[in-house]
Amino acid sequence: MSVETEPEFETTIELEPASPIVLAIYTSPGMGEPMEYHDSILAIAGEGLEGDRYKRRGAWSEERTGVPGRRPDDDRQVTFISSVGIEEANKELEALGKEPFEPQFTRRNIVVSMSPEHLSALNGKGFMVGDVLMEGTYLCTPCTRPAMVSGRGLEVGKAFERAFQGRGGLGARIKDTRMIHVGDKITILPQIKR
Repeated sequence: MSVETEPEFETTIELEPASPIVLAIYTSPGMGEPMEYHDSILAIAGEGLEGDRYKRRGAWSEERTGVPGRRPDDDRQVTFISSVGIEEANKELEALGKEPFEPQFTRRNIVVSMSPEHLSALNGKGFMVGDVLMEGTYLCTPCTRPAMVSGRGLEVGKAFERAFQGRGGLGARIKDTRMIHVGDKITILPQIKR
């Protein structure tokens, strides 16, 4: 496997709402391990992204924690976050004197060029990421974990949690086994194919 170079990109890209794209793809091989950038990756139906921790078991699933009612892993096969949402949250963090979070430190898999509101609207809907059918399953609630995993501590974690409120992203199921690439368009479907 070749070493991939993470792109330098502005988190705000002026695109029509009808044509958002994938800006970056990240996976983490295990719970709490650093996120790794990919130009493309295999999305595996019913499982997750190849090599990602959610392909096996996420850190907060009922199976792993033993806490009843935790989100099942089949609902969190992949996570998305808005580049616009990252930029907005980082402005709030900077106003508090906190260092901004680069996209990979949000711990989400796919960064997209759409507003947090448009991304949230995909909850419960079918959409395509390039050639891969997805189903939005839940809105991600921000927590202190990204700051803790990156070694920034609880105070920054609480600031992260507040700044990313309403901008935490979207969890989804993968319905097709195909490749996803940086630059792939996101297309909203009228209803999910079953």
